[in-house]
Amino acid sequence: MQSIAIVLLCLAAAVGYGILHDEVTARISLKYFTVGHPDLFGTDSPTLLGIGWGIVATWWVGLLLGVPIAVAARLGPRPKLTAWDLVRPMGQLLLIMVCGAVAAGLAGFTASHLGWV
Repeated sequence: MQSIAIVLLCLAAAVGYGILHDEVTARISLKYFTVGHPDLFGTDSPTLLGIGWGIVATWWVGLLLGVPIAVAARLGPRPKLTAWDLVRPMGQLLLIMVCGAVAAGLAGFTASHLGWV
C-alpha cells in the first residue's frame, strides 16, 4: 500500500505544481494556451485553461517519477520509506522548481525588455 501512496503523492505533487504554474502562466500569456495549444477545453478562461493544462501536462510526469521513487523507497536492505517520509523532500523539490520557474521567467522578461529576443 505504501508504494501506491508514494506514487499518488508524486502524482498529486506534479499535478498540483502544474496547475499552480499554469494558473500563473495563463494570466501572463493567455495566447500561449489559446493559440499555442490545441483546443481541448473549448474555453478562453485562464482559470479553466490553467487547471486543464496543469493536469494534462503533468500527470504523466508524476507517474513516471512516482514509480521509480516508490521502488527506491521500498526495495532493498535499507529502512523502508513511507509516503509520509517523502512529503518534506517533495515539498523542497517543488520549492526549488518554483524558484527555477521564477528565475527563468524573470530572465525572459529581462531579455525581452532589453531587446535580446
